[in-house]
Amino acid sequence: MTSSQETRSAQAIAAAIAAQLRRNPGDWTQFTYARNDSGNSVTPRSSDATQWCALGLCRKYYDNFDDNPLRWLLEKILGEGVHEWNDRQDRKVSEVIELFERAAAFSSEAQS
Repeated sequence: MTSSQETRSAQAIAAAIAAQLRRNPGDWTQFTYARNDSGNSVTPRSSDATQWCALGLCRKYYDNFDDNPLRWLLEKILGEGVHEWNDRQDRKVSEVIELFERAAAFSSEAQS
C-alpha cells in the first residue's frame, strides 16, 4: 500500500509517461524491460535505453522494484501484473497510453 503523497507522485509520473508515449509511440516495447537503439535488452535506468515496457517504465522512475508506487497503481487498475498485461501478443501502444492516463487520473474512492 502506498501513501497519498506517493500516489500523487506516481500519478504525476504516469501523466508524463502517457504524454511521452503519445508523442513517441515507438518508445514502448514488449518482452524485455528496456531496449537500446540496436534493439538489445538493457536495464530500464540505462542511459542507452530508448524503449521501455510498462513495467520497465515503472522501474525507470523508481529504484525499488517491489515497493514501487507506480507499479502498485497500475496493478490496482489492471487487477493483474503489469508484466503479463504488457506482454500479451495483441497488446497495442494505445492501450498502454490509456493505462498510464487512467493511472494519472486514479481516484481511490472510484476504485473501492
